[in-house]
Amino acid sequence: MIPNRKKRCPSRVKFSQKKPTKFEVVDKLLLTLLILIPLLFLLNRFFSAKPEPSSTIYVNPNNGDDRNNGTQTNPLKTLDLALNQAKSRNDIDYIALPKDAEIFKKSLSCTAFSDINNNWASEFIQALATQGIIKGYPNCTFQPDAKLTRAEYAALLTQAFNLPETQTVKDFVDVPPDFWAYNAIQRNYSNKFLVGLGDSNDFKPNDTLKRVEVVAPLVSGLKLAPAGDNTKLSFYEDSTSIPAWATGQIATATSNQLIVNYPNPKVLNPTQAATRAETVAMLYQALVETKQMPAINSVYIVPGDYNSF
Repeated sequence: MIPNRKKRCPSRVKFSQKKPTKFEVVDKLLLTLLILIPLLFLLNRFFSAKPEPSSTIYVNPNNGDDRNNGTQTNPLKTLDLALNQAKSRNDIDYIALPKDAEIFKKSLSCTAFSDINNNWASEFIQALATQGIIKGYPNCTFQPDAKLTRAEYAALLTQAFNLPETQTVKDFVDVPPDFWAYNAIQRNYSNKFLVGLGDSNDFKPNDTLKRVEVVAPLVSGLKLAPAGDNTKLSFYEDSTSIPAWATGQIATATSNQLIVNYPNPKVLNPTQAATRAETVAMLYQALVETKQMPAINSVYIVPGDYNSF
């Protein structure tokens, strides 16, 4: 007979749950916040809206043009120009490229331009290139006989004279705030470098620059003392072709040896399109006037005392 044994129930274990202290709760909250805040920041960056069009320069090698204003409908052709524009503006955050665009770096190891060795203005060009005031093209050429636009000249003046930022705004109807040279043109205007370039409400930024339009802004911007009379204009064989509004500036520029005429120093050709070489030569003379560059001996510089010519 099997003895009747009482079944033993396992003893029950009591667990006491300790309530967290206030400090422990705060510690957990802080730890949670330390994890969540960076995560929320990253999510916000990821899902944030696209930048406003005014803060973006668009580039499209297929249908762009480097005379465009860099908007989505009028993109630039090269990334190089877009980068230069971004440097000269303070409102650019992004440069937009097509999805299939390929980017590669070109080696610019050349120390001199290959197409100016026998050019009459080579010394002017090389001197300003060495100072970083002017640049050539990626293939190490300068294209001295090519023409400039009025907007390109405004950008060049800003670079050469380090024109400061300004709060003064001139509302040109053809220079919107998103135009690539907008800031340079505004700096020219506030620093008096726009005589002959922007006397009306339209600037014509893409028009070809004329020789008289190279000279007049230099005289005004440098605040050169007037020549007193216009008798010096008789030195030029084509003095009658000088626009009436520019006679004073041409006379003053002549007195200060800013005028450079190639191939005949006595022929001004004031309304003729200015070449890159001519523009650089006269810009160089302006920098000589301000003691920023040493004088260059050239037979094409019109002497201040033309009677000694």
